[in-house]
Amino acid sequence: MRDGTTTNRIPDQPTQCQDYNCDTDVEYGRHESWESYQYCKATSRNKGLFTANQNMNNRNSAKYTRQDNDGTRYGYECPEERDYYPYWRSSMWRDMAIYTNTVDRCPAYQRESLNVKDRWECKFTDKYFEDVLYKYVPNSNGELPLNEEDCVNSESIWYIHPESGETLKKYEWVKISAWGLDAPECTQTRTTRTNHHGTPGDRSYWTHYWKVPEEILDIDGHEQCCVIRARYNITTDDYQAWEADDSIGAGLNYMNNSMKNNPDPDDDPAWVKIWEDFGLTYEDIRYSFEPENNVDNNDATQKKSRGYVFRNDPEVDPFGYEPMGGSSEDEASRILLQLAINTDQFGRTFQDRTHCFSVKERTDITNYNRGRDADSDITLVTVQGKRGNIVQVYPATEYFFIPEPANIPAGSYVHFCWTGSNRNPNNNDGQGLQGSDRSNICPLTQQQWDKYDSDDALGDYGDVDGYWTKREGGAVGDPGNNYPDWIVEPSYGMPVYYNYAPKRDLPRVRKAFQSSRSAEKDFDLDEIPYNDPYNKFWFSERGAVSQMAGLDTDVLGALCTTRRVDALYDEKYGLFDYGNMEEFDDAGTTFCIEPIRVTETGEWNFLCTRNNNFSNRSQKGSLTVTNSRTEYVSATVTGYYGDALEGQAKIVILPKYVKEGDSLDFQVTTWLNRGEESTIVQLSGSDGGEFAADALEDDGWIEVWIPYTGKSLSKPTAWYRATADDSWSEHSQASIEYEAGTSYGVIQVTDGGFYTITNEIDVLAIIACILGIGIFGTAMFFVIKKNCMKK
Repeated sequence: MRDGTTTNRIPDQPTQCQDYNCDTDVEYGRHESWESYQYCKATSRNKGLFTANQNMNNRNSAKYTRQDNDGTRYGYECPEERDYYPYWRSSMWRDMAIYTNTVDRCPAYQRESLNVKDRWECKFTDKYFEDVLYKYVPNSNGELPLNEEDCVNSESIWYIHPESGETLKKYEWVKISAWGLDAPECTQTRTTRTNHHGTPGDRSYWTHYWKVPEEILDIDGHEQCCVIRARYNITTDDYQAWEADDSIGAGLNYMNNSMKNNPDPDDDPAWVKIWEDFGLTYEDIRYSFEPENNVDNNDATQKKSRGYVFRNDPEVDPFGYEPMGGSSEDEASRILLQLAINTDQFGRTFQDRTHCFSVKERTDITNYNRGRDADSDITLVTVQGKRGNIVQVYPATEYFFIPEPANIPAGSYVHFCWTGSNRNPNNNDGQGLQGSDRSNICPLTQQQWDKYDSDDALGDYGDVDGYWTKREGGAVGDPGNNYPDWIVEPSYGMPVYYNYAPKRDLPRVRKAFQSSRSAEKDFDLDEIPYNDPYNKFWFSERGAVSQMAGLDTDVLGALCTTRRVDALYDEKYGLFDYGNMEEFDDAGTTFCIEPIRVTETGEWNFLCTRNNNFSNRSQKGSLTVTNSRTEYVSATVTGYYGDALEGQAKIVILPKYVKEGDSLDFQVTTWLNRGEESTIVQLSGSDGGEFAADALEDDGWIEVWIPYTGKSLSKPTAWYRATADDSWSEHSQASIEYEAGTSYGVIQVTDGGFYTITNEIDVLAIIACILGIGIFGTAMFFVIKKNCMKK
């Protein structure tokens, strides 16, 4: 697989490729193999499928489907394999995850996945494919059957070999082994806002968090190019698309197709009895099918039909009045409303694909420690979105950093890597060279002036997303600023200068820092900013130059300039630099540096200097390094049962505790290595903001398993606080569970905030012990007394 160096479509004919080999011609992007597309052309399409009233034009190859009966070629993908899942033949793709709004189908999806289930299919014999076809299928009407009987007993199976003269078979029934991977994860879809692609209703995008499986290292080429394909199917409820809720079998088949050969989608309805769902009879819609085999939806008789049929843009009568109007020249007509329906898109599969990315061994990381780092997280920090304004990029997005925010455990690794483009439309808004996408990361400067004044209403200014709490906790960089901080402290003395406000609006100050009379007359010198014209506040507050997350200056410089610190031009000239780099016009489209271990805890805000265009678009992000671990939970009506690493909290949500049709999405942060009886666990919104408790049913709750070390004669008591500034208050008693060698205190919660568990003296246990000791002592007294009296 590869991205290619041109946007031209890869050829089908090998004579148009270098060395007559399209698989190796690096000019063209390639995902599927050339051979796989030859088999797509040669394989029979599944004629048992519902094709509605689309005219298949007697085309029988798998490259023709209801969605595209012209067989338009996109690379080497097979249209039938693209449109139907799980596919009945083999595929080059491995299944990663399945999201469905009917999770009862998950077991069927997982059983049928090529990850775990072999495929059998009809294929050309090697001799015929290589010696006769030369691996190229110029024209085919789908000669390879889909079943074993037709494959091995076909009348056209025999041929005479051109060299040996032998009579041989063209094709054979062969087994294609499963990939030998785990069945794909299958879970319920999140509820997203209509017409807002991927937005589930909060500030974050629907994101699949993928932990790269170890098995990928066994796949040839993983270090060169891997590609992820996302396919999404839209299914209509206007007919029974599924056989049953727990089945992946189709509810409609070829028997529901139009009864006319080579139908016209605009005129000839499919045999889908939509009218019956509205209590209508065939008599109410019969004019939609008449005259038989010669329907014309523009014919006047069509106006007499109620129109509840399945064809392109049907005209329906929801009122039911008898046809009215008409004259000697015009037929009477019903009151009709035309619908925007295309039968090749009910339902429909869409598809997106990534560019190439590579997967490398952990041992390739510089200073990798096999003992320390074998299980360390490696968190990717990258860029989502493309060049343009909000209208031009839809349904994609403008730029933003992801994850948002990036929460990274101390001692783990962060991997900064993103890719841009030189192929955006030249009229798309943005900075730098037209058509180009570039990004960088520079730390934001500290707040410029004192925005916090408890005695003034201005004190709340800038307290966005809990900024004051973060600021007081040591967060570096004000997200309200748009200038980068220093990466290297200047070697010269810093001059005193005027701050952000225009100089002409600031009062002049004498050398002795006494205000002039004109200043006292025109300005209130006790108010911001006039009480600090030389911005002494900023110099006192900004502190030393911050090494974000403990990263060294070379790394920070590389992030900020996209200068490749690991690529020497030569020994004389040192680092390889480019031409116009103020806006990275001459920088490469992709920037990646190897994963780097983060050692310093804290929170740092940063920006992209090129794309952050105040009032037009913002490209800022934050990096938080703590002795904690953050996991993302997305729960639906089917419930949620999470796994946890050692020392990490676990979440359990029972089925039907989340509202039907809704999703509860939130972050779970566990603070590790506290040296206390229990960790602290925080529940917050999926974007780090407010927890969306309204997604829970009124009698539903979240079960939080908090790692906990118990003590004898004590009972676990849970404590709660809404924010980090609040005092702890008692929440409830906790039950104790043991799993995988870890002891948990388990509580039921419904609100976001902070939770922890302490050991409180168990008075009843102590009393029980005292009573037990007393009873034992009394018993021993009588035993001893009795024995002594006998003597």
